[in-house]
Amino acid sequence: MANSGQLLAPNEVYRELEAGSDDDIFKWAKKHKFIFRDLDLEQFELAQKIINDPKYRDSFDLDKETPEADPFVIALAIVEQRNISLFSTQIIVVSDENKANPGKKPKIPNICADPNYKVGCIHILDMFDREGCQF
Repeated sequence: MANSGQLLAPNEVYRELEAGSDDDIFKWAKKHKFIFRDLDLEQFELAQKIINDPKYRDSFDLDKETPEADPFVIALAIVEQRNISLFSTQIIVVSDENKANPGKKPKIPNICADPNYKVGCIHILDMFDREGCQF
């Protein structure tokens, strides 16, 4: 999927992986550095809007040493969807999170479903099913 251009992510994800402890995932990311996109002004403004949204302010740890990638993932998906809206392709955020229950800290799927952001989101296992992956 990476080689065919179906996967993309913001550089903030790469930075999180680089600072993380899973060497195998980071090794994969280094080999596929071309999927990671530079931040542009539109993405930055959307990520800032998400971070400052009172409904999601508690969803992000802004004091982390490494940038919080989640709002940038959502912002990139929204911008990419806007850029291809004339075509039938749909941009979908893939996450290993499930929607949080009411009263709990919102997660990526909650934010993606918000009418202010409205971008598709599926669980990573659902992506594997869609792509016919078998383990």
